[in-house]
Amino acid sequence: MDRRTSCLLFRCVRPHHFLVLMGAFTILSFILGYAISVSLDKVNYLFPYISDTGTTTPASSYFGLCLNLASVFAAISMYFRHSFLEKQEVLTTVRLHMLNDVTLLIGGFSAFGIMLVANFQETSVLTIHLIGAFMTFALGNVYCWINTYISHVIRNETGSTQGMIALRGILSAISTFTFLLTMIGASMAKNESGKTINLHWTSDQKGYKLHLMSTFSEWIMGISFVIFFLTFVGEFRRMKATLPIAFSNHQQRMPFEENVNV
Repeated sequence: MDRRTSCLLFRCVRPHHFLVLMGAFTILSFILGYAISVSLDKVNYLFPYISDTGTTTPASSYFGLCLNLASVFAAISMYFRHSFLEKQEVLTTVRLHMLNDVTLLIGGFSAFGIMLVANFQETSVLTIHLIGAFMTFALGNVYCWINTYISHVIRNETGSTQGMIALRGILSAISTFTFLLTMIGASMAKNESGKTINLHWTSDQKGYKLHLMSTFSEWIMGISFVIFFLTFVGEFRRMKATLPIAFSNHQQRMPFEENVNV
């Protein structure tokens, strides 16, 4: 018979802790990047892009570290969410099972996008940075909408309240709307100013108001994502994660075991 044991980590850290850690490190990356960059006059104080605050040293080190940790905790949380729905057998149709699988795939790519944003600064490798940002925000929005729909369909089985589901829908709408504003504003500001990257915008530059619209929208979008994930803390509290480790019945004997006398 297999002997099983649970990981000590999961006995000390509950699933909802990973959600909290994800949110905490995401916000910490925003705060540290902004505070360090503004204090060293690397960026303007009035709504720089989130990536702008973490693109120059030393802010990039703290920004990247926090975002890397946030992406790992986000991926773990997404896996917990997916597994919870599968194990509880609350997905009553093949369609819901497929949607749940799709959310895990999309969420994984979105979390990987966060890593790309963290490790490839816009002033160093712009193309990869932009790909990572698009993966994070575009796929992140899709993840939010699908999970909101699933939450609505299985609300009676998971204990989600109508108010919480409505909040997730509102946050999904806000993040989608601000994502579009961020993209449109950035594109139009770039066309008017003629600059792809500008860390020091001034009010007399062309496209300044469009730039502010874009950056303000990005900050709202980032905060909306964090709040969206934190709405699942209540559901995650009811989860219990274990990591079973099975030992084979046919263990190989070490060469020295036959020669040991006790």
